[in-house]
Amino acid sequence: MFLGVLGFFTTLVFVATAIAELRGEQALARAVALAVMVSLVLVTLRIRRSIAAPRGTDSAGSSTTGSSTTGSSTAGGTGETGTATRG
Repeated sequence: MFLGVLGFFTTLVFVATAIAELRGEQALARAVALAVMVSLVLVTLRIRRSIAAPRGTDSAGSSTTGSSTTGSSTAGGTGETGTATRG
């Protein structure tokens, strides 16, 4: 919920900054506020990913146990899935 509220107000500050820039008004304070808001959104996303990651995985979801999932279940590496032969 916090991320949604933060994102909403970040969008509002972005729109206000863009309008001020287009009208030629001073927008330095708005631009600084926008930079702070975007930084907060990014930090919040990073924290959320670290909390939501299951144990044994990093924030990208890859396993830290070193096991490989690139192994093949095909017979003999020929692309055939069965070992039965026709006679």
